[in-house]
Amino acid sequence: MAAFALGDKVRIKDRQDGFPTGYPLANAEGQVICLYPWREVFADFEQYVSVRIDKASGPLTMGNVLMFRAENLEKI
Repeated sequence: MAAFALGDKVRIKDRQDGFPTGYPLANAEGQVICLYPWREVFADFEQYVSVRIDKASGPLTMGNVLMFRAENLEKI
């Protein structure tokens, strides 16, 4: 999570790998959060970032919490 800090606003990037109708989570926006206080549990998963969705369309609703690979997010 080195590229992101707690509280950062992020947008989910579009993906072109296997989604014939487009990536359903693309362009959703949210805030980087700490999903669990036990950081040592996620020591091997540093490339993942927990995001609370604040703005979305499609299958997501506000308040959903998901984990994304850092490469699939951009700061806004």
